[in-house]
Order: sequence, then structure tokens, then C-alpha cells
Amino acid sequence: MRRKREHDTSLDGPTFQELQLLREVERTPLTSQRELAQRVGIALKIVNLIVRELVRKGYMRARRAGWRSWMYTVTPAGFLRKAELAGTYVHRLLGHFQHAKRLLGEE
Repeated sequence: MRRKREHDTSLDGPTFQELQLLREVERTPLTSQRELAQRVGIALKIVNLIVRELVRKGYMRARRAGWRSWMYTVTPAGFLRKAELAGTYVHRLLGHFQHAKRLLGEE
């Protein structure tokens, strides 16, 4: 059985947040979760939960880079996940566009 988050149909839901975090970590690996939250525009606690889940699933690695700082790296599996999420996002975006086009055609 799939979890609710895998059925998310919004364009900016949890899967999009995951995609944004993977992209941001790839861009700046030596960053704090607070900085990630600010750049991505989501709550710090949500970033913490998503990062933990990505590390647990093997899509990212987290290593201490100092007393309070961490270095995050995207793994090869994470790059594949990022590509999968990007494809899903584009597919959803096109679906929303086609739905809007259909609605406008009916009007």
C-alpha cells in the first residue's frame, strides 16, 4: 500500500519539497538546515524531517563538518531520485495545464 504522500497531486507538495532540497544540497553541500529552509521556503522542522528521510533511504549522506555544521552530499541513488521527482513534477504540471485548457475550452 502506498503512503498518502506518494499520491500527492499538488504542484508544490512533499515530493516537490524533496526535489527542491536535493537540488539545493547538490548546489551547496556545506550548508545548514536553517539555510536550506530559507532558500527552499519551507519550515525548518519540515527540512529536518525530509533530510532525515533522504539520508535514511540512502539518497543523501550527512557528515559532520564541524562542531555544529554538517556537510550533505547527494548519492548516486539521490541523483536518480531527483530525476524521477523532476519527471513526476513535469508530468503533473502538464496534467494541470491540460485540465485548465479543457476547462477554458468548456467556457
